Amino acid sequence: MGEILLTEDEIDRYARQLVLRDIGLRGQERLKSSRVAILGMGGLGTPAALLLTRMGIGFIRIVDRDIVSGTDLHRQVLFNLDDVGLPKVEAAKTSLNKMNPDVEIDAIATPILNENIDKLIEDVDLIIDGLDNIRTRYIINRAALRMGKPYIFSAAVEMFGIVSTIIPGETPCLECFYSGLQDEFLPRCAVVG
Repeated sequence: MGEILLTEDEIDRYARQLVLRDIGLRGQERLKSSRVAILGMGGLGTPAALLLTRMGIGFIRIVDRDIVSGTDLHRQVLFNLDDVGLPKVEAAKTSLNKMNPDVEIDAIATPILNENIDKLIEDVDLIIDGLDNIRTRYIINRAALRMGKPYIFSAAVEMFGIVSTIIPGETPCLECFYSGLQDEFLPRCAVVG
């Protein structure tokens, strides 16, 4: 890691993290130099983006093709009534920039496809999955394996949630433990909560 210096404002903002033995100045500089892609700006992706922005990750790419609707507001923590009808990534970027202007937010309004996944994740250190369909998760899983990128898989439906960290070459991949699933046979938040 090269020379990463924190500004006086950053030292003040992260003072409570800097005193943590496991973070300190060196750890905060690592956070500032880190690059994360959050795929999906819904009920899982928005709190991840909020917390990573507040803790000082230097670069966060947010990707989602959807727009904010009224049904999102009770569970997607970055949005408010003024955001209804806006692309989720644009509304999220505005909210995140107000929280921490020192974090670079790269907002991309696009579906995640085999044709664009490599470009979306090639320059990041970590992928966070906040999506709601298995087909796209398989696309991410395969790209993460191919590119050797750590991948955090998360899912929530009804009152249940799952989180798994996938590290290529060290842990099983998503399809190793959830192979052959099809979206049409899985419960959806819009139907079951």
